[in-house]
Amino acid sequence: MRTRRLQPPDPYFSREQFLRYHHQDLAAMSEQELEKEIRRALVAASLAPVLSWATWWEQRYQAALAERTRRKGGGHERR
Repeated sequence: MRTRRLQPPDPYFSREQFLRYHHQDLAAMSEQELEKEIRRALVAASLAPVLSWATWWEQRYQAALAERTRRKGGGHERR
């Protein structure tokens, strides 16, 4: 089980750096953790007090969905 808290986004990170971070972090998760993270990101994006945090959680949600699709063998992986 993960105990470390995610930090709010660093404003100096580029979009590509964020996506790479999400991809690496999500790829290390188990199936159950990934499902939990998808639900958590969806709720967090809607409740975020700051727009940049909402955007960050939205990106994480999309990345988690892409990771789930990739694991199930569907879709096309972009490189």
